[in-house]
Amino acid sequence: MKIVKNSNDISRNKMAFSQILLLIALPLISIPGNLFVLMIYGWTLYSILTGRSGMYGEIYTYYNEISKVQFILYSFILSVIPGSLIVLEVFYLLKKRIKPILLLFICFIILIGIIYFFKLFLELKNIQKG
Repeated sequence: MKIVKNSNDISRNKMAFSQILLLIALPLISIPGNLFVLMIYGWTLYSILTGRSGMYGEIYTYYNEISKVQFILYSFILSVIPGSLIVLEVFYLLKKRIKPILLLFICFIILIGIIYFFKLFLELKNIQKG
């Protein structure tokens, strides 16, 4: 009796390799991106709360329609979300779970879209006349 290898074993090995590649590639893209967003909005929040002069400490004055408290809340939310995404991504990376990492990557893409939308919204409210 001959033992014949199942052809599905090879495809499973390829799938396992693609899953490992996905497990490595997505965090390499999203963790630095989340760190960048966390750094920018975290520094903005720190500068506003400590009253530092300069671009980040007084950036809320650039947008005429919102107050300092509203901009602090905006910066705080955009600092906490990437920080929590980083923590969750490292946790699931250590557990080697692919589906949550894929969902966190999609959340990262949505976060970038939300940041772009709000920046565009704040910029459009500031159009000068004349």
